[in-house]
Amino acid sequence: MQDRTPMHPDAAEGPATGPEFAATLVPSHFLPPKGFRNLLFNIAALSYLSVFVFFFLGMRWLAGLWLLDVALCCGVYLWKYAPGRLREKVVLTEERLSFVRTGPSGKAESWDFHPYWVRFELKKCQGDSNELSLSSHGRKLAFGTFLSDREKESLATALGAALAARRKRGLAQGDRA
Repeated sequence: MQDRTPMHPDAAEGPATGPEFAATLVPSHFLPPKGFRNLLFNIAALSYLSVFVFFFLGMRWLAGLWLLDVALCCGVYLWKYAPGRLREKVVLTEERLSFVRTGPSGKAESWDFHPYWVRFELKKCQGDSNELSLSSHGRKLAFGTFLSDREKESLATALGAALAARRKRGLAQGDRA
């Protein structure tokens, strides 16, 4: 069974060469791919059974409209499911904080930040959803917009602690490049 939690910690504390923190963020309100295929299959199967009955009862025009309805229904489900393929991955290593966003089309964008200079912020908005962002050298990147406020706070706590630990080690080692 696929783990459906919106944040998957890939690694906690690891060796110096591995990630110190890694999380994959996924929208949690979408069906997994297998469940989505099953939903579309069941809609199509029930509709085609109805089309078969209408066709043999002589109501061919109604069967045609029913097929059009099934095609539109499946199209809408496919269109609404596309944002569920969004993935965001945050990885903190000794040398950098990497962020990769993979859109529904499969196109990936990535940003790299130095862990000492990056500013991580959880902006609490009244009435609105909270905002997670990374900023450094005049660049700002908002992420995790699809997460609930509780999930954002959990991620902020974990990532904030990992960044603080990394900065502390960096200060002790004199690493500010």
